[in-house]
Amino acid sequence: MAREKDNFLLLSDDAEHDIDEAFLWYEFQSAGLGKKFIRALESGFITIDLQPNAFPFALRNIRKFVIKKFPFNVYYRINETGQIEIIRVLHHKRKPKLK
Repeated sequence: MAREKDNFLLLSDDAEHDIDEAFLWYEFQSAGLGKKFIRALESGFITIDLQPNAFPFALRNIRKFVIKKFPFNVYYRINETGQIEIIRVLHHKRKPKLK
């Protein structure tokens, strides 16, 4: 089903911290790799925005999107106003502590 307008993605403080930490780690590994991570993440955000109900539930009302080319998951929920809240962006090996 086509959407009439894009949602407004809200990033939690935890998600912003997760993203900053991953970016710095990838940049330390190889110059420019952090930017590639951010581009993959932004592509994922667009996909989530266009199809927020397409991805499986990880816990209760929290869904999980797997980022392409990087071992990270985006955990998000759709709030009561229909906005998408990005809760965490975590490495596959980390067990999420979601609220």
